[in-house]
Amino acid sequence: MTSIPRIFHYTYAHKLKLIDHAGGLSPSKPGARVLLGMTEVSRFGAEEEPVLWFSSNLGFERTALKPMRDRVGNVQKANIVDHAKSVGLVRFELTDSVGLDVWPWAALKSVARISSVEQRKMEKRGREVGSNPSEWYGVLVADYLVLPLRHLSIQYLDISGAQPIWRSTTLDQEIQKFESKGLTVQSV
Repeated sequence: MTSIPRIFHYTYAHKLKLIDHAGGLSPSKPGARVLLGMTEVSRFGAEEEPVLWFSSNLGFERTALKPMRDRVGNVQKANIVDHAKSVGLVRFELTDSVGLDVWPWAALKSVARISSVEQRKMEKRGREVGSNPSEWYGVLVADYLVLPLRHLSIQYLDISGAQPIWRSTTLDQEIQKFESKGLTVQSV
């Protein structure tokens, strides 16, 4: 395996308590629901390996953006600033890859046994939302275990200035920040 660039797992602040409780990041499980357009589709029965997804995109991985509901319940597209304002955006940087199977997308799709049909769907959707599949990386986490937090650092998206910027933080700080908002988040 050649050296890897800086890679990040992008997620939402409402998931941090679960991440803390688990002691790390959990991979996507085969058959996980995925978004096609604005509709979630079950991939139950998929035979691929569990993958923990990362991106070398230093700004934000566009495929990590989820739709939001407006005040009357309509599903709508949102941008990273909308998400940062509402629930908070965080990213985990892989800082220690020793002993991990980290794969770029070109190799991952084969190693993780992602079907060619699914590969095309993922690449198409990624490009439609402005993502670059060559920036995608995956860590194979055996038996649905977690990637321990000791391999990761955490940053939050600070939108208080003229331009959004990623800043270092701690898991505890971000959990407290999210809980202080008093929000209940339901996945769309």
